[in-house]
Amino acid sequence: MLLLLLLLPLLLALAHPAGTAAPGRAPPPPQPPTVADGRSSRSACGAALAEACDESASLAACRICCGTHQHTLRSAGCTGDDCEEYCATTHSTGPPPTVMCTGAAKQDDALLRTAIAALPAGVELKILGECEVSETVVLRGGRSYVGGGRTTTIKQADGANLGAVVASDSWVENAHTCGTPLRLSHIGINGNRAANTRGHGLVLHSWLSVIEDVEVSNAPEDGIRVTAVGEDNSTIITNTQVNSRFTNLFVTDCGGDGIRIEDPHGSVTDSIIESSWIAESGQSAINMDDAAGWQVINNHLYGVQRHGVYANRCFGTTIADNYIEDFGGMQQSEDSAEGTADDKATFYGIACTVQGGATSVIRNNKVLMMGGKARNASIVERSEFVYIGIPQVNYGEGIINVIGNAIRGANSTADVGLSYAARKAGTELVMISALNLVEGVGVKRVVATEGVRMEPGL
Repeated sequence: MLLLLLLLPLLLALAHPAGTAAPGRAPPPPQPPTVADGRSSRSACGAALAEACDESASLAACRICCGTHQHTLRSAGCTGDDCEEYCATTHSTGPPPTVMCTGAAKQDDALLRTAIAALPAGVELKILGECEVSETVVLRGGRSYVGGGRTTTIKQADGANLGAVVASDSWVENAHTCGTPLRLSHIGINGNRAANTRGHGLVLHSWLSVIEDVEVSNAPEDGIRVTAVGEDNSTIITNTQVNSRFTNLFVTDCGGDGIRIEDPHGSVTDSIIESSWIAESGQSAINMDDAAGWQVINNHLYGVQRHGVYANRCFGTTIADNYIEDFGGMQQSEDSAEGTADDKATFYGIACTVQGGATSVIRNNKVLMMGGKARNASIVERSEFVYIGIPQVNYGEGIINVIGNAIRGANSTADVGLSYAARKAGTELVMISALNLVEGVGVKRVVATEGVRMEPGL
């Protein structure tokens, strides 16, 4: 028995060699790799990272690349820390490239042109100081352009008469497709209309773009023009230009429209204008050739010479929570007034011509004529001021809700609170008009006798 006890450990070792587990026991933990094994693994990871992400333009782009190729990189033994170390090592995290303007046109032209030409995709360009330009600042797509706040300005030089002070590259190139996404923020654009007869402030010819915290002032023509048409005024894009956002803007003292959507063929759609101030426009505050899919939300419009918001081709359109102080300002003077007693000039606080096949909404807007805006008898005789109107249905059955708006007129017989018409033969306007407060107008609501079906709602 004593001999058996002494031999038992030897017998167990023979039954279960090193590296295997006895029945009922967990296998031994894997041994860490040797130094040689670790170096081999890191070498494979580094090679995989270099192959996948070496051409990333920025630290952010490199991190995105790591996520995109995570399965391949894991197979090569890479961890999240490996990716972060590689990206931090190969891409500078220093300050973005910067242009410091001088205020001298030719010098600033060269500084901006050179910096933008050298800017890699995915990288931000910082623009500081007061820039003066005698050539259009051409924004390349796939990049961000950021000022130092609205004290950073790009001003059109005296007598330059540019097509635009700042514009998408695809607009200048008269491209047949719109430009790639870009971002412009925290900057001012001055069209210097006192010393120029032409020029838009900003022309956007790019999709999926962000224009935020930008002040556009004194443009001889439109403050901001979002367009499907090239600088040659004839080339029209063949694709769509959608999904852009315009937010926290101040557009003021421009000779044309504050914001103009130029779209001959239904390409510039499905974007947002929000939380902005548009003041003292020579024409309309917001003038849209195509409002399909657009949201015009929470804007403050005042000093408007023609229409507050004129939205053609409403199709899934939302116009909501806007504050329109006044409109039709050009009718305050005999020198600028339009229309005749037989052919009255009509001015709208909000207008929406409606497409068939979708629904649109005009809700919770405040449309006023601040201060009363006294008009002499001859102007009243040849004018009509419609606070919210549906002038026509463009085709088929147009459906729209006009709900919860507040209107305060100028106590004039020329003022119409709400006006609804289908107008075109073979079309019908189907709508709910409810919970609108209308005061201080000559006529509270006008509904065409034909082609309009008013629904009570559910």
